[in-house]
Amino acid sequence: MMIDKNTSINSILSFFYANAIAFLLVFFATFINGKPIPFIGNMVWLQVGVILLMYLLLTSRVFIGCLLGVQLSASLLWGWELISFSNAVIILISSISPLISISIMKFFKLSNFFEKDKLVFQHLIFLAIFTALCNTLLKFIAYSYFESDPYDLSFSALLFIERYFIGDVLGTLTVLLIAAYVFVPSIRYFFPKIVPAE
Repeated sequence: MMIDKNTSINSILSFFYANAIAFLLVFFATFINGKPIPFIGNMVWLQVGVILLMYLLLTSRVFIGCLLGVQLSASLLWGWELISFSNAVIILISSISPLISISIMKFFKLSNFFEKDKLVFQHLIFLAIFTALCNTLLKFIAYSYFESDPYDLSFSALLFIERYFIGDVLGTLTVLLIAAYVFVPSIRYFFPKIVPAE
């Protein structure tokens, strides 16, 4: 079987461009947010919303770009160690939790966000809340396993979940609302083949 050389080069370039876009947007969102406060988070956490948007628009092929964006932003902007198992788990959770929530929604057939070129806003809101819940619970499990001292009473599970969840929901909704009402219609108008209809 002969593979067309131009097709393979175009698919490699498309993969590279998609991951480069995801990397830059995740890094930029993290730069805007600044360093999260340990066990408190940020009031509006844009990073999870940008990662979710990248998966919605460019599919799961941008996982590497999202993972590298979170890794390098954590290292360069927050001063995290590159070689740390606990940091690697937190970074992996940040990159994969939106993908998990999308997969679960596809499994339950709630993933059709566009019907007849109109946005199904209820599915988008549910996806934002569900992604925030997945991200918050997975990070809570990781932080409670890696970071908490059993004798340290400053780690409050309820406050951790509440603050991270609110920040994730607000950040995800902010990014998705801006994308749904500003960027996606512009992209659909000027480049109709780029944004998937599903």
